[in-house]
Amino acid sequence: QVIKVKIEKGMQHGDQIIKKGFGDAMRNTTSNQIVYGDLILQLCQTPHATFQRQGNHLFFEKNITAQEVSHGIAFSITHLDGREVKIQQSSI
Repeated sequence: QVIKVKIEKGMQHGDQIIKKGFGDAMRNTTSNQIVYGDLILQLCQTPHATFQRQGNHLFFEKNITAQEVSHGIAFSITHLDGREVKIQQSSI
């Protein structure tokens, strides 16, 4: 069986998604009825090559030269959702 779950933006390492009634079936010894347990999914966040997460924030680190500081810099990064984000800073 395929079970789809939605991982909401901002969910963190260790957060759980509980799907009621999708676990193993057991017979209740008191009522003799079949009851289904819950399926509990726990999120495990793995390190990303480009971004570091701190709370709800994503951090990107880039080394720049003294020339880029004095003359300005422009570059693009690909966000986690696939969109291109353009970064531009004029000289200081």
